[in-house]
Amino acid sequence: MEYVRPSIAAMKGYVPGIQPDPGQKYIKLNSNENPYPPSPRVREVLQRLNYDDLRIYPDPMSLELRERLARLHGCLSCHGEGLTGNHVFEAWPVGEIIAPNLTKLARQRTDEQLTVAIRQGIDPTGRGLLVMSSAVHARMLPEETAALIAWLRSLPVKDGEEKPFKLRLLGRLMLVLGDFRLQPVAVKQYRQLMPPDLGPEHAKGRQLAASICAECHGPDLNGGPRPFADTNPSFGRSFNLPPSLDIVVAYDLDQFRRLMKTGVPPSGRDLGMMKSVAKRDLSHLTDDEISALHGYLVARVQRQAP
Repeated sequence: MEYVRPSIAAMKGYVPGIQPDPGQKYIKLNSNENPYPPSPRVREVLQRLNYDDLRIYPDPMSLELRERLARLHGCLSCHGEGLTGNHVFEAWPVGEIIAPNLTKLARQRTDEQLTVAIRQGIDPTGRGLLVMSSAVHARMLPEETAALIAWLRSLPVKDGEEKPFKLRLLGRLMLVLGDFRLQPVAVKQYRQLMPPDLGPEHAKGRQLAASICAECHGPDLNGGPRPFADTNPSFGRSFNLPPSLDIVVAYDLDQFRRLMKTGVPPSGRDLGMMKSVAKRDLSHLTDDEISALHGYLVARVQRQAP
């Protein structure tokens, strides 16, 4: 015992507390014991758990999670894989719109300037941006915006589409007539038409609907003409109007999950843009996020029912 410190040798052994007999239901808070089993949802999570992930520390920068966030919010859809720039719209009488190379732009902007561009649609000179999804990005959580910027700064600088934004005569006329809406105007419109708050139970689903679905289905999710004409090939006239998301009440959760992952409804009908958006962006939603989104959209309709 000469190798054991006297203070350790003098310690008394652990004496367990009262142990309940089999069949007795006690909650021993001092021992973190509970006679009740975990909820079914906890069991489902444990069954899906990849135990190989438990043997190593996760990526401290959470780059995979941040990239998923960028895909959900359409960053790669507009700016291209790698964010090196991408053709968004091109029509000879209107103009040519190319989303810029963000791997280079990020090196020229401060975090504050990037935040203002993303959430308010304003460039460093104070001018309103023309083609940007700031109306819905303004509804992102602040920590999501910060995560996007951190991920953007982690990407290597690469060459890509470097052409300048160009509006021709018809495009300039559309701008004057309001067919092209400056982003600060759209941000204000969306701020005034938030989807209804249905309480803490549906907060997560509301956040997803307001910051993702609202880009196509309108600020209050009631469908109608898209708020931006920059991707409207009919130049300001209504075309394939996105439906009100009241339609979700006709989908059970499994059907809705399939729609989010593949863009295919129960009828098998080709939904056009929805199909491409689902495969490209919405398929990155987790099952829990899809469940929360479905729950909110259904509750939203039920709240409106007389």
